[in-house]
Amino acid sequence: MKFKHYFFLPAFVLGAFSANAASDPVVMTIDDAPIYKSEFEYVYNKNNSASTLDKKSVDEYLDLFINYKLKVLDAKEEGYDQLANYLREFKQYRDQLANPFIMDSESLTQLLKEAYDRMKVQVACKHILIDYKSKDSVPPFVRISKIYDELKAGAKFEDLARKYSACPSSKQGGYLGYVDCFKMVYDFENEIYKLKPGEFSKPFKTKFGYHIAMVSDVRPNAWRKKTSHIYISSSTPNAEAKIDSLLDLLNKGADINKLSAQYSQSNFSGTADGHMPWTEKGASNMPPEIVKAIMDLEKVGEYKKSMSRLGWHIFRLDSTNLDIPFSAMKPEIERKIMQSDRASKVNHLYVKGLYDKYAVSVDENSLSQFLPLIEDREDLNMKSELAKLDKPLYVCADETYPQSDFFYAFEKERSVWHAVKSRHASDEQMREYGRFSSDAQFLNYAFSKYLEERLLERSLDDLEKSNSDYRNLLNEYSDGLLLFAISNDKVWNVASKDRRGLEAYFQEHQANYKWSEPRFRGKIIYCSTNKIKNKVDKFYSKYKALPNDSLDKAIKTKFNKDPKKPEVAIKNGVFTKGQNKAVDFYVYKIGEQYQVERESLPEVLIYGNETVDPASYKEVRGAVVADFQNKLDADWVKSLREKHKVVVNQEVLKTIK
Repeated sequence: MKFKHYFFLPAFVLGAFSANAASDPVVMTIDDAPIYKSEFEYVYNKNNSASTLDKKSVDEYLDLFINYKLKVLDAKEEGYDQLANYLREFKQYRDQLANPFIMDSESLTQLLKEAYDRMKVQVACKHILIDYKSKDSVPPFVRISKIYDELKAGAKFEDLARKYSACPSSKQGGYLGYVDCFKMVYDFENEIYKLKPGEFSKPFKTKFGYHIAMVSDVRPNAWRKKTSHIYISSSTPNAEAKIDSLLDLLNKGADINKLSAQYSQSNFSGTADGHMPWTEKGASNMPPEIVKAIMDLEKVGEYKKSMSRLGWHIFRLDSTNLDIPFSAMKPEIERKIMQSDRASKVNHLYVKGLYDKYAVSVDENSLSQFLPLIEDREDLNMKSELAKLDKPLYVCADETYPQSDFFYAFEKERSVWHAVKSRHASDEQMREYGRFSSDAQFLNYAFSKYLEERLLERSLDDLEKSNSDYRNLLNEYSDGLLLFAISNDKVWNVASKDRRGLEAYFQEHQANYKWSEPRFRGKIIYCSTNKIKNKVDKFYSKYKALPNDSLDKAIKTKFNKDPKKPEVAIKNGVFTKGQNKAVDFYVYKIGEQYQVERESLPEVLIYGNETVDPASYKEVRGAVVADFQNKLDADWVKSLREKHKVVVNQEVLKTIK
């Protein structure tokens, strides 16, 4: 048996679970399942932070925590943790959350310093792109290589870009403008930041395809500037003359901060003596003309007079981001790294290190037996051939995994590979697989992708066991997802949609829903003339015993013969003061006369009475729904308490801080 051993990086050492468990005692059990002190303490402290208004003691919080864990347990027993939505969202969060725990510190430090240096300059560049999805019979790398030969022979870069490039920038000769650090994919950025003005790169690849890049200029990148400022409002008499006189004083050596403290009419969120906060390109918290005036300043100490929609300004450039030390920029750069494709590079190094950590070895002969199965054939035949493969494929942490462990991943990737070869794949699939020129290359990539996913899964499982910080964050997020889903089904949706339940609850607790001030419940009928008003009043008196909807329909049928010119309009409801002009005047006696709401229907009839008692839950729906939710929640908790056995370790509980 021929095994190939993989050794890439020193092992990533995780703390021993047994040692961690010894220092993390059980604070309670639910049906004999342990809950550790670290989890309770983590959740308790998070919900009782300095900013929490309703702080609770440990004993007060205990019941809340138990109820919360019982609901999560209920969700698991009902299979919520097996639902596709939960699994997808939880995996995405888990992988993201693991980044700080698995980050290779040496690689991260290198990326931080590299980004800090690159953020100081902008690079003007152009490129030629041959994408993977091209339907040309000539492979993309061969095409880009021929273009590279033409460049070396003296062809103009712009002409070749217009002729060959698949990027929309081809119309501008491939010109992309000035590029900042973090604005392009990392593979592309790496190439252009190595070039000097006038140089072009060798062909290189990114997820979009093969490129040749050329740099035309490099300039300082002052994307953040700090200024001092004097402002005179445009409403001030002779505003420009005043700003000119101040500028003259500055040119003669006056101190801008002293003048600002004396004369400026706004500090624009800066200090009283005119020191402005940092301003960045594209800032949206100030008018764009102010941002432009600040960003146009180039030399420290330079003054600039400018006008905005607000008035007149004088700015002095005090410093730029080029002056900010690495230590001050580090947190922001690290955040940008974690949000960019650079993070995948660091994670990739970590995953490669797992080959060494778990002593992974692969049987190359067993892997090669998948190669003939890549050919396009009937699925049934292919599955029959796959079923025959049962030899050891790889060893991980002294455990042997058979070829069958790779079946599902192979089938999935194989179908994508066929689509790529036939040029029927999606753009994303073409970017991922279009760079391979043979079945063997595809197989090695597909297996490496599968194996690295398995190794990462295993390492994250180990991390969860050994690192309480990571485990508690995961538990919190997982429990939150499950609690939201099951509460939505058992409480929130039920309470908001169960009309019979809401009405029954309202009728049972009607005394709890009195309004603090009387409201008018009734009907407003708007009429076109006084004559129609009198007729409607007689009609209403005769038929007022009808159900409300039937009465409204009868009135409209009787008086609105012409739908284009209705004689009446009706409004039913419960009205507070200020809600309806007719009710305000005729019921609440507000105002000296009725302010007509509808010019074509100026006459008004009002029927009803003032009351503090809602007639239906619909009139106080929000309050009833909230109370009904609380009842459902209380009933749910009661049933869970009766169903499950909870035992609290009081000695451990006393140590919670």
